[in-house]
Amino acid sequence: MDIFRQGNFNEDKVKFTVTFFIVLISISFMLFFVRLFYLQVIIGQELKEKSENNRLRNVTLDSYRGKIIDRNGKVIANNKSAFNLMVILEDTEDLKKEFTILSSLLDVDYNDLRKRIKGKPRYLPILLKRNLLRKEVARFEEHKIDMPGVYISFETLRNYPHLDSLSHLVGYIGEVNPKELNSNAFKDRTKGDQIGKSGVERVYEKSLFGSKGEKIIEVDSAGRELSIMKLMPSKSGKTLKLSIDMDLQKIAENAMKGKQGAVVAMNPKNGEILTFLSMPNYNPNKFSGGISSKEWNTLLNMKSHPLNNRVIQGLYPPGSVYKIVVGAAILEEKILDPNQKVYCNGKFTLGRRTYRCWKKTGHGYVDFQTALKRSCDVYFYKNGYSLGIDKIAEYANLFGFGRKSGINFPHEESGLIPTQKWKKRVKKEPWIGGETISASIGQGFNLVTPLQVAVATSVIANGGYRVTPKIVLNEPTKKARIKLKKGNLNLIVEAMRQVVMEPGGTGGRARVEGIQVAGKTGTAQVVGMKENEEQKDLEEIIYTHRDHAWFTSFAPVNDPEIVVSVIVEHGGHGGSTAAPVAQEIIEAFINKRKKASGE
Repeated sequence: MDIFRQGNFNEDKVKFTVTFFIVLISISFMLFFVRLFYLQVIIGQELKEKSENNRLRNVTLDSYRGKIIDRNGKVIANNKSAFNLMVILEDTEDLKKEFTILSSLLDVDYNDLRKRIKGKPRYLPILLKRNLLRKEVARFEEHKIDMPGVYISFETLRNYPHLDSLSHLVGYIGEVNPKELNSNAFKDRTKGDQIGKSGVERVYEKSLFGSKGEKIIEVDSAGRELSIMKLMPSKSGKTLKLSIDMDLQKIAENAMKGKQGAVVAMNPKNGEILTFLSMPNYNPNKFSGGISSKEWNTLLNMKSHPLNNRVIQGLYPPGSVYKIVVGAAILEEKILDPNQKVYCNGKFTLGRRTYRCWKKTGHGYVDFQTALKRSCDVYFYKNGYSLGIDKIAEYANLFGFGRKSGINFPHEESGLIPTQKWKKRVKKEPWIGGETISASIGQGFNLVTPLQVAVATSVIANGGYRVTPKIVLNEPTKKARIKLKKGNLNLIVEAMRQVVMEPGGTGGRARVEGIQVAGKTGTAQVVGMKENEEQKDLEEIIYTHRDHAWFTSFAPVNDPEIVVSVIVEHGGHGGSTAAPVAQEIIEAFINKRKKASGE
């Protein structure tokens, strides 16, 4: 029965109900329009940007690191292609499943993958594995549809085609660390960037790195690239041309094979380094893709210290090559006339101590040039004692000892040239006369680097200029004139020529056919001999107790173009061990010069 007919209809109640629903609907529409206005007008631009960001993605483009080449254009360092496994977490669907697939496909530990993403932003690319093998790339491509958010990126890795030949000079690259990122030097770098960690790679990092680029890509819901919306290419780093001659470097390396020590060859006129060898060396390619902790610790703990740059950090007693400096001081200070002879009977006594010459029977009567030619210790004992330690040190400093050479290279050692003040300050003891005797033949407290020996030899070769070594071509030449009379320089040059070229000289094994070579041998004691101890054959001495072998040289004598300084650790006598190394380098240099000139 109809309620209206029953009289139960309440008009006011119906009006209230209708009004209530009208108001409710009105409020709902008003809220809807307010929300719509807020979304479209107030935060419309922000939402639009978020939408675009879900569709568009910025990708940083790494720059190509500049090549390093030798003086003749031979490549020392370049780049090779590499493929890296990356992930963007917000694009993944089932991370556990995807990482399980990856660990089985690429032989990567599942837990290692989890560690790599720990604490990383979900919207940024995260490196999972660097430098994939091509077979690993192929396996991934077959299954990538099952792993949204995981992708392969292209990268260039540093490559050193000559392996370990120039490792200590060129250095290596590695991933920038947090401390470096916080420094001004690397403020334009980001986590994961590869930077120079040592050597030339570090010193010329800014020039070699270039500048990054960027591209904006459109991606699908799985994060896969659909198209490139905008491209700003990166800029490659500059090519760096070194003064090194790779042909000579290889010859030096072969000559030093199986030995420990260093070789420096340089142009005495302008300081250009032609050969820079520290042995043993290491393969810098191991660092390019990220060296493991195990490999790093192995290198650090090796007894031969392959990471030590012996050219600029190796500190050795100079032995008899120091007689060049003491000889110059004797002549300049007019301690005695160069023609005046000193008698050598094989020993020199000061007080109650007897100092022996390397030749037990002595050299007889020797003048200046004969003493240098035959490396007579007694001659330099007597005249070095007359000079005094401070005067010897003064001339040593002029030749470049006891100071950094000025080469544009980090961590160079200054060495040590002792004085009376130095001993008083450091040892808290007065200087004694016997220490001058030892210092006058390059023993005692004296410590020098192979590069310093090359610089000192250049002073004689170039007519009295201390030249600053340089490793990059076209850099300005820096040199300082030192006070040495031309006549005295000529006497030293002639004596050094006799060392190599005349019978009785200690450096005969450095002779090169058809050219005049000048040199000086040196034997630097590692363990001092007792006063009455007899000389032993090299094979009878424990390896670590054997003397270091020095040889420094220049050629051609009439117009020197190359200085070669060699040290062979525990090699014994410089004339028999170090001189042949220099001979090979000088011979190759001369032959190369003749070939270039068409002789």
